Amino acid sequence: MMSWHNNCSKCSMTQKVLLLLLGMLALPAAAAVFSSGLADPTRPPGSGGNTYSAPTSGVTAIRISGSERSAVIDGRTVKIGDRYGDGQISDIRLYEVILERAGRKTSLRLVPKLEKDQRP
Repeated sequence: MMSWHNNCSKCSMTQKVLLLLLGMLALPAAAAVFSSGLADPTRPPGSGGNTYSAPTSGVTAIRISGSERSAVIDGRTVKIGDRYGDGQISDIRLYEVILERAGRKTSLRLVPKLEKDQRP
């Protein structure tokens, strides 16, 4: 006699309903495990748990093609010389946009600047 899980076409209706109910009972348990804040085992120690903070500069893309340079900041495409907020775009580099406001330059980074590890 073949067991019911090897050939489901021969399963009785009771077995199918039981299997469905067991699956439905497992869903809340799985949701509890995933929402319990378990630590990500692939993250390095001391990296702040499960949280990830994306860069807050608003720069989401930089395009450099020949002499043409543009960037997307908060969903708006800007070029060198364009006004942005209370400043003006003075330069677009590979990983940053330079915004000049009241004579001061601010770097809006596409990706966070990497810091060299100073461990001995």
